[in-house]
Amino acid sequence: MYRQTIIVIVAMLLALLTSSSMAQKLHFKSFSAATMPAVIKTQVKGQLNAGLRWSDRLGENYAVFSTVSAKRHDGFTDNSVFLQAKHFTVVEGKAKLVRFIRELKACPDFDNVTRFVNSSIGVTDLDNDGYGELSFVYFTDCVSDVSPYAAKLMLLENGKKFPIRGFVKYVFGADTAPSEYKLGREFNNAPAAFKAFALKLWARRAVVDVNAALPR
Repeated sequence: MYRQTIIVIVAMLLALLTSSSMAQKLHFKSFSAATMPAVIKTQVKGQLNAGLRWSDRLGENYAVFSTVSAKRHDGFTDNSVFLQAKHFTVVEGKAKLVRFIRELKACPDFDNVTRFVNSSIGVTDLDNDGYGELSFVYFTDCVSDVSPYAAKLMLLENGKKFPIRGFVKYVFGADTAPSEYKLGREFNNAPAAFKAFALKLWARRAVVDVNAALPR
């Protein structure tokens, strides 16, 4: 009897661990501009930074991240960067926009560091509800010195947005300027796993080392 009880407990623990692992991971594939489906390609403006494809309860999903740069007016450039992140589903060969995140930053007199952090882009199912969460970090700032950059994190699920806004952690050799951030109120009613994951991703990817290239 004791042995049977131990076996049952071990089986329950393994099931719990497996469920937790599955909740954290959702298989997705990357695609390039050359392999982007035609139905999605017509919806993208500018240069493709990253593209993801996955399946969940919404069906077939696509996320595209693109950049449009340097608008010109009367022969001059406003040194602008326009970031676009779009989440689509494709049903019967037609693309349906689920969520559109955009950020326009013009820096006529300063360096424009606005960009997606491609290494931050991914898909999870943290609450194990069958809907994927698309997460990513991007910088959006004009700089002329070594001040920390403004940054944002977005976690998107089924059209809903859960943001973090703030400033990156700045690394100066052995010294650092800590990150500053504010959680969007949307996290108040979100699963606890959303907040935990978003903060961990922010800590890893909202970081700039002044002695290294900007993160990609």
